[in-house]
Amino acid sequence: MERIFGTENIKALFKGAKLKDVSTIIKIETTRTISDISQKNRIIVAFGLSSDELNVYDDYYYYCKAIIAHQWSPNSVTDWANNWGAINIEAKNVKEETVTKITLPDIIIQRAFKELTDSINRATGISHPNDEQQCKTYLRALKKYNYDLNSKEIFAFLTRELHWDTDDAKDVIKLIDKLNSGGYFKGGQKTDLKRHVKRWSEK
Repeated sequence: MERIFGTENIKALFKGAKLKDVSTIIKIETTRTISDISQKNRIIVAFGLSSDELNVYDDYYYYCKAIIAHQWSPNSVTDWANNWGAINIEAKNVKEETVTKITLPDIIIQRAFKELTDSINRATGISHPNDEQQCKTYLRALKKYNYDLNSKEIFAFLTRELHWDTDDAKDVIKLIDKLNSGGYFKGGQKTDLKRHVKRWSEK
């Protein structure tokens, strides 16, 4: 970047500055200094971050107009790009322009997580014991009645459609991955699970 803008300009950009003939403020941030309470309508250009690291900045949707992810190693941003159906700005034709967007889970699964979202404390995700128990109950119900708990689809639904914070969504995915790998977890109701599925179906 120093080769493009010059050393002195780069130093100024760490504080935030306008370049010649550019009206927008440009600022260089690191993963430690960037904040989600900065100016609105900003565009983040991320260099060398992985999908997991980029997921954090999806939480800035109130303040961020767009994210441009520069990929330094093959497939390092594939999961993130698929989650949002990102545009490939290096595409050579229209067919390659949009990355295949991850599909959403079954409508019953969507209703289950919408209901969970409406009832828990959104500021803490499922960290509160009562909210965690409710989540585990719903996962038990969906698993028992053979709904496909696809981690990527559910993560996309939680973050993309329901605007869960990334870390909170990952807490849910950890439980799902445990079930899908043949493991189990303690907590959540184990009986009378059919009534939940019936309620979601009736909706």
